[in-house]
Amino acid sequence: MTQQFANKLLQGDSLDILSTLPERSVDLVFADPPYNLQLQQDLWRPNLTHVDGVDDAWDHFADFAAYDRFRLQEVYGLLEDGLEKDKEGKPDLAIAAFDKVLARQPMLDRRGEMVPAYLAQAQKIEESDGAAALAILRKAARLAPEGPRITQINAEIAYLEGKDLLARGINDTEPFKRALALDGAHAKARAELDRLDSASVDRESRTKQVAAAAGVLLLAVLGILLFGGARRRAAHGQ
Repeated sequence: MTQQFANKLLQGDSLDILSTLPERSVDLVFADPPYNLQLQQDLWRPNLTHVDGVDDAWDHFADFAAYDRFRLQEVYGLLEDGLEKDKEGKPDLAIAAFDKVLARQPMLDRRGEMVPAYLAQAQKIEESDGAAALAILRKAARLAPEGPRITQINAEIAYLEGKDLLARGINDTEPFKRALALDGAHAKARAELDRLDSASVDRESRTKQVAAAAGVLLLAVLGILLFGGARRRAAHGQ
């Protein structure tokens, strides 16, 4: 399908033509929008040259807000599609739509509505792909840093950071404690913390047992040396 557009000059309204292009078929975009040059009075550049505003009828629009709303129709359509997929229990498809929204309008006013789907998808895959889940959660935190889900999101991030350290052989309880401080009902963080504490107690107990055994062995060696020395002295005395 991409080949039908290759090496061709397409004339028309960019908003109409761009919507006909296949996904991921554009390598470079050079935009030359009106830049709001429908001037009501003379405008001069710093070098004192005169700015020639928009003169052609086709290059006019009623007002910038209306132009922007029209431009965002597709974005809001993708948003609604993602929200519908989230309601259907398909967070993977929902965030696929939301990623397209954010690629087109990163600071969309309704971006906070996307957070539940990102959170649900992260929780869905956290056991099978912790790194991907962590990336999704961090994106969710950036979308709504003061939203109602931020505490839960940060607790999940702390938990997965702790799991990542464990996978690298670092037994650090701090991330799990941080997760529980944010969400006292975080069962997985509690389980990991209890396991690490139990392992620590076991290691301490084994260390004490080894130390005690070493002490007994040392006393035995000293006893043998002392007893052997006494026997040798007794034999020399005879």
